[in-house]
Amino acid sequence: MILQKEEILKHLRKEGLRFDERAPYEYRPIKIEKNVIETAEGSALASIGDTVALAGIKVEIGDLFEEGKANFITSVELSPMASKGFEPGPPDERSIEIARVIDRGFRSAEVLALDKLAFDDKTGYTIFLDIYILNHGGNMLDAGYLAGMAALSTLKIPKVEDETIIRDEFLNIDVLQNYVTSSTFATIEEFHLLDPNESEEDVSDVMLLLAVDDEHIVGAQKMKEGSYTQEQILELVDITFKKRKDILKVLKGDE
Repeated sequence: MILQKEEILKHLRKEGLRFDERAPYEYRPIKIEKNVIETAEGSALASIGDTVALAGIKVEIGDLFEEGKANFITSVELSPMASKGFEPGPPDERSIEIARVIDRGFRSAEVLALDKLAFDDKTGYTIFLDIYILNHGGNMLDAGYLAGMAALSTLKIPKVEDETIIRDEFLNIDVLQNYVTSSTFATIEEFHLLDPNESEEDVSDVMLLLAVDDEHIVGAQKMKEGSYTQEQILELVDITFKKRKDILKVLKGDE
């Protein structure tokens, strides 16, 4: 059901809740299932409410882009079955932008120890992280981050012999060194709504994604033409760090 801005605001001002009975700073249910693709070197299926993302990792070998560090490449595909607004074909500007935002957060946080995956200064592993949005009910960025991070937490590095990858044998090496979580807010007049659904996104004045690790903001992306005051941004940063604790419990399987 697509709601109009006036309906959403009226309900918020009267009830203090959104149409799905969530408080402004409340997520929809978050679920993660890991190792869902048998042939991948890491994978996860993540859902936030009815928004669903699948992430798979494939590992290859080759020349390095940066001396002494393995390559890390993130891509995002918006499946046509996920939304009427998604069309088949090559990646569009929206999917490229989502991939760029997610990739930047993981790189900034140094989620993987890429220096451990270089054979020498010039050659090493390439980690391909592919994220597929399977159903779009709003907040694709957080779902993509969640699926990607969950998949990276399952990453296995295959052995290499005579410049050939041995897909069914893996190194005894731990390259995961950080976790990134993200929170996206949609602002509609005086209300900041965490984890916006599709209707809330559509009618919002401005949106903000914040990606964090335990201590730092590792990524931020403002969307739409509106703006935030410094005070508003600091409030949303505080909420993002508080929500991180709950998201990490799900990511690490503590609940």
